[in-house]
Amino acid sequence: MKKIALLFASIFAFYASSSAQAILRITEVMSSGGTADWIEVSNIGDADMDITGFKIDDGSFAFGTSLALNGITSIAAGESVI
Repeated sequence: MKKIALLFASIFAFYASSSAQAILRITEVMSSGGTADWIEVSNIGDADMDITGFKIDDGSFAFGTSLALNGITSIAAGESVI
């Protein structure tokens, strides 16, 4: 019985450690005529996320005219960036 329990614990520990994932959410947006627009993106997951090459668009739905996210290349787990 101890061998089965140990095997189960080992499999569970492997699954738990390999299931870490980043979960990105847009958590705040500021858009006004008087100041620069900005967005806050939060990683509510438990793994870092590489966002190199990510772009944002506010309605043209055209990848070619969307704006690249510059200055930030990754969002750590639990971190928010603007």
